[in-house]
Amino acid sequence: MDGWRRNLYVIWLATFASLAGANMAMPFLPLFIQRDLGISDPGDAAIWSGLANAASGISMAVMAPIWGSIADRHGRKAMLVRAQFAMGLANASSAFVGAPWQLVGIRSVQGMFSGVVGASRALVASTVPRERVAHSMGLIQSAIFLGQTLGPTIGGVVGSLLGFRATLVGTGIVNGIAGILAVLYIREQVIPKERKPVSFRAGIAEIVRSRPLAILIGLQVLATISNASIRPIVPLFLATLDPTLDAAMTAGFGFAALGIAGAVASVGIGRGAATVGLRRLVPLAALGAASFTAGMAWVASPTTALLALFGIGFFQGAVASAAAALLSLYAPANRQATAFGVATSAQALAMGGGPLLGGVVASSFDLQAPFLMAGVGLLAAVALSLTLGPIPGFETPPVPSEAT
Repeated sequence: MDGWRRNLYVIWLATFASLAGANMAMPFLPLFIQRDLGISDPGDAAIWSGLANAASGISMAVMAPIWGSIADRHGRKAMLVRAQFAMGLANASSAFVGAPWQLVGIRSVQGMFSGVVGASRALVASTVPRERVAHSMGLIQSAIFLGQTLGPTIGGVVGSLLGFRATLVGTGIVNGIAGILAVLYIREQVIPKERKPVSFRAGIAEIVRSRPLAILIGLQVLATISNASIRPIVPLFLATLDPTLDAAMTAGFGFAALGIAGAVASVGIGRGAATVGLRRLVPLAALGAASFTAGMAWVASPTTALLALFGIGFFQGAVASAAAALLSLYAPANRQATAFGVATSAQALAMGGGPLLGGVVASSFDLQAPFLMAGVGLLAAVALSLTLGPIPGFETPPVPSEAT
């Protein structure tokens, strides 16, 4: 097996393990706070759960560009390994907290030292051939979607069977195993001194001044906010369509549809790029996502809603994968990790602010309004993507000649 293929598969596994582990606690975190940490009031437990998640996102947003700059100087593999072990230690440590403020503190530290997704993307960008970037980024995006989808499912089952604390320890062990695999099997070329960036400030300034990179990061922020803003609304909206159905179970199917469709689209991104080109694929995918997202406001049955959610997940997956591939192609070779760090920071803030925005819009208008708002945001992403210039180093869009 080619070295870059082995790297890609191990990075895929590490990314999936990280996202699955990070999301395993989502179904029971408020219950863990309520039952194990002594916060009996459901409202207070929800607040502490929100604070724990927000602490992780905010600290990750602050640190992601810094870790990206360090990766460009000293190697991307080290950052992936560091993030895996940091997440493993934080998840396992969460099992031993005795108060909610301790959980918030650990989650904050976890966010500071994690950042697996940015590290994975940067490592893929620097180790796979350029003509394989679209396909490779799609595979990594599929690991992200599958981890986000299967993680809560696995966590809910394991948490129910083994208990919350044992499940948290288990997630830490999974991250540790993924980190060991990364140490043993990922290979990275030593960065020549002449290719190393000179400073963190100069690297950030170069990314911010780059028009294509700024466009792509802005596009990713719009797509992330649009996706995140509708997620808290989906269960409530589905409950209004047919009050006789189990809303929690229907919502579970809906989120599964989002994740599976996103993973399917991500795996097929290489073939899509071969057909229409990456720069054309992004606005087409964003337009599809906008159509299905806004269309959710008019669905009249749970079945139609699930089909619409599958469409949203499919086109959102295509947008995310194609945008990540383009980011790696537009970024200078010695700034790729910094570029992904800035993008991760911006997306973390969007992920944190999106649910709040969706909730405010739903409260101010109705449950259909967040879907319309998200659709408009994705139309803005379409317009933004149309302003991208030619890809450096390619007279024609990069075409992966084979799927694997």
